[in-house]
Amino acid sequence: MKKSLSILVSIMILCVMMEGILLGEIQNYSLESGKYKENWNREWRIYQPGAERIRVHFAWIRTERGYDHVMTSAGDDWSGYYNDVWSNWKYGDTIVITLTSDIIINDDGFKVDKIDVQMRNNSMNTPTNSTSVGKQPPKKYINLRSGRYKDKCYETWTITQPGVRKIRVHFVWIRTESGYDHVKTSAGDDWSGYYNGVWSNWKYGDTIVITLTSDISKTDEGFLIDYIEYEV
Repeated sequence: MKKSLSILVSIMILCVMMEGILLGEIQNYSLESGKYKENWNREWRIYQPGAERIRVHFAWIRTERGYDHVMTSAGDDWSGYYNDVWSNWKYGDTIVITLTSDIIINDDGFKVDKIDVQMRNNSMNTPTNSTSVGKQPPKKYINLRSGRYKDKCYETWTITQPGVRKIRVHFVWIRTESGYDHVKTSAGDDWSGYYNGVWSNWKYGDTIVITLTSDISKTDEGFLIDYIEYEV
């Protein structure tokens, strides 16, 4: 009887602990790029409604090393031959895979065979008089990509979230010629070179502006923004 009671109590504790945490599920998934061609720039979107975060498993990747790339919106960038690799986690319900190639030599691309999805269990009620639980600033998914920039580039992008007190943006990656080409924000940020997973400073007001500038030689991929965060 004592043993049965102990097991029952353990199960009850486990159920309580599971309230409000991320619940994971690995699912079989079939996505293959097929043999790619020269000058490719193609995207595939994997969408799981209600997911807190998502990642993908590549059975294999086959590209020309150093020239052709398989990238994800989670900040991954592979070039060459790989087997059995997971992407980084991408917060939100969508992850984007991009395949780019140059003007010569092509290969088989990639094959995705699994996705890992984590859903948040929100069944636990937060006490209405609680003041100790920290509230995270709201996030909003966006997909803003500069595209490969040209020489003597001077371009701006304006992001507005009406009515907010302050705002910042998250860069999945930044790719510019170090020391010469720059990604800047109106919040005072200035990046030049290669970066992954960086937040801008907070910009007070409901608008933040991103600027990309380049010199007269050597171009790159620019930047990819996946989230904005704001406080009302």
